[in-house]
Amino acid sequence: MKKLLLAAAVVAVLPIAGMAQLSSNWAVNLRSDPMTDKKEGGAVLFGTNGSRLLVACNGLIEKTLSIQFFPKSYLGSRDNVVMVRFDSDSPLPATVWTYAKDGAYTINPAYVDAFSVRVGTGATSIIVRALNYEDQPLDAVFVSNNGLVAINQVRQACGKPAQ
Repeated sequence: MKKLLLAAAVVAVLPIAGMAQLSSNWAVNLRSDPMTDKKEGGAVLFGTNGSRLLVACNGLIEKTLSIQFFPKSYLGSRDNVVMVRFDSDSPLPATVWTYAKDGAYTINPAYVDAFSVRVGTGATSIIVRALNYEDQPLDAVFVSNNGLVAINQVRQACGKPAQ
């Protein structure tokens, strides 16, 4: 039951209206949960092809930090192997991300931390690859600047240390 409640909360996509813009191209939307008064929400980055990459903190019972990927094209309705590359560095290890309506997400703490660290090193290009329902690579390119400021706001709202 806890996993179901968590999954239902994690897949929620942030509303576009009302997002605070930082001195970066990440948009942050944090709000207070009316039941717990704890902050929740996330930071979203829009890709060059209309895809979205989201670092979120949400959950009905326990706040969980996640990375969510919503490609412009249909991904399929299954868990997906996802790879993420920053600039010309080697990609982070390919991992299985959980299916979410129109996308995929991971709550693996080590992966979320590694992602945050790589953004914090000043990476300006983030490439995400997932396999669609026909096992064809679906790539999305994101141009990031000053992403660590946005991600740290989300991490701190989730009770995690800043990177």
